[in-house]
Amino acid sequence: MKITFLGSINKPSQECITDTTNIAPASVFELLKLLGFPPEQHRFISIIVQGKRIPHHQRLNEEDDIIITVPVGGG
Repeated sequence: MKITFLGSINKPSQECITDTTNIAPASVFELLKLLGFPPEQHRFISIIVQGKRIPHHQRLNEEDDIIITVPVGGG
């Protein structure tokens, strides 16, 4: 599992996990929790897997390339 942080997202203040070989989160929600993002922030975070935005309840696979980002709007 490869995790990339993209854009203006703040990584959690605790140690960020860089090696995911021993980690097998079942869902996006569990991954965000594992990375230290508080549950109240999850709704602001978008997860992109294999080029597609996925819901937080979706299951993850060990071979997934994951991008964690926050969508922004302008006007």
